[in-house]
This record gives sequence, C-alpha cells and structure tokens, in this order.
Amino acid sequence: MNVISGLPAFLAYFAAAIVLVALYILVYITATAHREMALIRAGNTAAALSLGASLIGYALPLSVAIRNAQSILDCIVWGLVALVVQILIYWLVRFILPDPPCCLNTTSRPRSRSRPRVRPPRAGSQPLSRSARCGGRGRAE
Repeated sequence: MNVISGLPAFLAYFAAAIVLVALYILVYITATAHREMALIRAGNTAAALSLGASLIGYALPLSVAIRNAQSILDCIVWGLVALVVQILIYWLVRFILPDPPCCLNTTSRPRSRSRPRVRPPRAGSQPLSRSARCGGRGRAE
C-alpha cells in the first residue's frame, strides 16, 4: 500500500494542471485576434502550430511550478502567474509586430513548385490594399 500513498497528491496536482491548462487555452484563444479553433478546424497549419507552441510555452513553467510547489495552492498561484506572463508576452510581441500576414484566415494548401509570374506595376498606379494582394481573402482594412 506504500506504493500508492502519493496518489491523492498526484491526482490533486494533475487536476490543478488540467484546470490551469484549460484556463490558459480559453484565455489565449480569447486574447488572440483570430478565431484559432475555426482556423484549426479549417486546416490552417500555422494556427495549429501557433496554439501548440504557445501551449508548450505555458506547460513548461507550469511543470516547474508543480515540481517546486510546497502545496497545491502554491502550484495554482504560480500557474496563474505563468499564465499572466505568457499572455503579457503575447501582447508585447503583438505590439512590436502588429500586422499579421495577410491571408492568415485561409486554409493552408501545398505550394506549387512553379512561381507565379509577377508583373511590375504600371507608372502612376496605386499600391494594392492588403485584401487585394491576397486575392480578396485577407482581412478587410
């Protein structure tokens, strides 16, 4: 019976981690400018990689918080601190790089091996808006 004596503590920390990760995903998809889940369901690889990398970026400090916690409350507090720091870093990066690439809301498709022919602009022509550069699929300006 000594083997499973730590089971209640393990289950408590595991449940706390599940709740904290679910809270992080909820906060992250609310804080981002794009509908992450809709993009992922539509097959957008970039959105899936972004969410997955962000989740790894949160899970690493959460695991350290669990490892070094003195109590379950200590673990939850440091998990919430990690959540706030992660979201603040997201907003800082978003402030530094405010303009996401156009056509982010399209599904990812394999690129063709041949490059499309690009014509030089005519004299006196206006530069294209982001929506026009993306073939009308980008965000409206």
